[in-house]
Amino acid sequence: MHLHVHQHDDGPRHLHLHTHHGEAVKHHESSHAHDHAPSLLPRALAVGSLHGLAGSGALVLVSLPLLDSGLQAFAYVVTFALGSILGIVLFSLALSFPLAWSPRVLQVSAGRVEAALGVTTFAVGCWMVVQAAS
Repeated sequence: MHLHVHQHDDGPRHLHLHTHHGEAVKHHESSHAHDHAPSLLPRALAVGSLHGLAGSGALVLVSLPLLDSGLQAFAYVVTFALGSILGIVLFSLALSFPLAWSPRVLQVSAGRVEAALGVTTFAVGCWMVVQAAS
């Protein structure tokens, strides 16, 4: 197993970890042909950004009366929003990297993992609604 920096047609240069196990040709004669999994980064950024912006309004409203000026309130809201977005984006990326690094291994189970996460998230959301209503 080793790394190569290479480029496909007009795509970006990237690192690629691979092996030539089972190939009959020498390493330098190998075509190094391989597929890449679609990038999860745009999806992770979108989900993280939406989660960072949503659901934190109550925390901001509770904290705003404690501030002395409009400038402090504005700075607080901006800092809170950026921190929320950054935190969720980083968390989303941390969860997505294992799925992106081993797509062949997790190809079958990735759909099941996503379904389980979706059902769990929905259940937690329902529980929160019930708790808020009571």
